[in-house]
Amino acid sequence: MVGQLSSMLEDRGASLHDVARLIGQDPAISAKVLRLANSAHYGRENVLVDLHEAASVLGTKVLCAIVLQTSVVTAFASLETRCGDALRAFWRHSTMIARVADHLSRTLSSKTGAPHIRPGDAYTCALLHDFGQLALLEKLGLSYLQFKQSAEEEGSRLHLVEREVLGYDHARVGGLIARYWSLPDQVVQAIARHHFSPRIVSAYPIVLIVQLAEHLADIVDGTARKGAKVVERELLRYLPLSPDELKDALKRASAWADALNQAPFF
Repeated sequence: MVGQLSSMLEDRGASLHDVARLIGQDPAISAKVLRLANSAHYGRENVLVDLHEAASVLGTKVLCAIVLQTSVVTAFASLETRCGDALRAFWRHSTMIARVADHLSRTLSSKTGAPHIRPGDAYTCALLHDFGQLALLEKLGLSYLQFKQSAEEEGSRLHLVEREVLGYDHARVGGLIARYWSLPDQVVQAIARHHFSPRIVSAYPIVLIVQLAEHLADIVDGTARKGAKVVERELLRYLPLSPDELKDALKRASAWADALNQAPFF
């Protein structure tokens, strides 16, 4: 099913009606499509129950993100029974970052001289940017959760601790898997490079948007690290957002976090 949907979504000749009909054959994907289309993120007053209408609201790029996310969930299905709470927290955080990235890309798209990233692409890349953590959780189990919790309690950057202890980090692992799975190059870059310095990845605006979205999500969650403001200033050298636009994005992130806490999408 996931393979069929991926192929159909990549086919420019495929209609949303055909996509919606195929989605309707998968209850899990159908539920995710309807829940996201009816979420506060899209600001609809009337509730959508028709998959075709929901698919039209989301667009093909966000539908691609949902299908890719479903592929990842399927690949790491055993984590649900072993680490269910951690898995749900992971997807909540990733979904919030994806929504913020989507908003930032829409804001930037209206600015002359700003990098133009299609909102759906930003959503997909942000949703999957940390999925190397799932691979490490699958491989190392509860010891990785303890390892991650210790890094958070000490205020250490997880990827730096991973490099020190394991010799590699979740971004490198995720990037290698994403390339092996033949995921779109933008997704591969967002996964592999999201912990690089903004200066180094300045040629990849999609990565910069994911970094800024994650930074704002960390502020909302109260997990922003020391020196985060320095990184924020560096990111804003390449992403021309005003202070008011940044405040608006942060306000939206807080609202989406509250909504996800009440009724998580994933």
